[in-house]
Amino acid sequence: MRNRDLHISGAGSYPGGEFDSVSISGSGKINGDIRCKSFSGSGASKVVGNVVCERFSCSGSGKVTGNVEGLEIKASGCCKIEGDVKGGSLSVSGATKIVGSVKGEIVCGSGALSVGKNIEAEEVRIDGSIKNEGTINAEKVIIECRSGNGTCSFNEIGASTVSINGYSETSRPYLYKLFGMFTGGSMEGITGNLIEGDTIYVANAKVDTIRGEHITLGPNAEVRCVEYTQEIKVSETAIVKDIIKL
Repeated sequence: MRNRDLHISGAGSYPGGEFDSVSISGSGKINGDIRCKSFSGSGASKVVGNVVCERFSCSGSGKVTGNVEGLEIKASGCCKIEGDVKGGSLSVSGATKIVGSVKGEIVCGSGALSVGKNIEAEEVRIDGSIKNEGTINAEKVIIECRSGNGTCSFNEIGASTVSINGYSETSRPYLYKLFGMFTGGSMEGITGNLIEGDTIYVANAKVDTIRGEHITLGPNAEVRCVEYTQEIKVSETAIVKDIIKL
């Protein structure tokens, strides 16, 4: 049996429930949990509860007081999720704040992403800004911090491959110039406490401790302590206080 649709184009408050699709293009509030195939918020939307769906999209000003779970989650407006996010893919091109944790296959951000707790994914790729107070665990982590998008900071990163500002002007000049031409931004510094991985590249960043097998400190990297097992390369403009081979 087909569930009903819920479309809000004006202002109103509605109870939660099970739907085929939920669409809010006005100023709508839903009181209760939602289970649906697709959720779309392009106006001022608020859900007081949890959202479970196949596709979740927020392109306006949205707020969810609970958790969001979906196969495909996109946020291109101003979105706040006070619980956890769980899904196949998370894509952020606006300003998104997630108070809880994120767990999925791919996490991509070209806007401003703030996550209060842990991020777990196969791949984390950020070319905007990120603020994370927990731990980022992934097979691959790539962060290219752009100016004008806010704070770029993390607590801990654990991954097989880590690249922080890998498209720096000195290491890859052509890609750096092309990147800046289309985005209007420049590569900026990022701060972090700990990076652990197999292959690590860090440039234009200030990190307290880096541990890994193959480590490269690119231009303007500033690290208090590096612990490595295989090899280390240090740029002339990088600053490192202690280098320890394990």
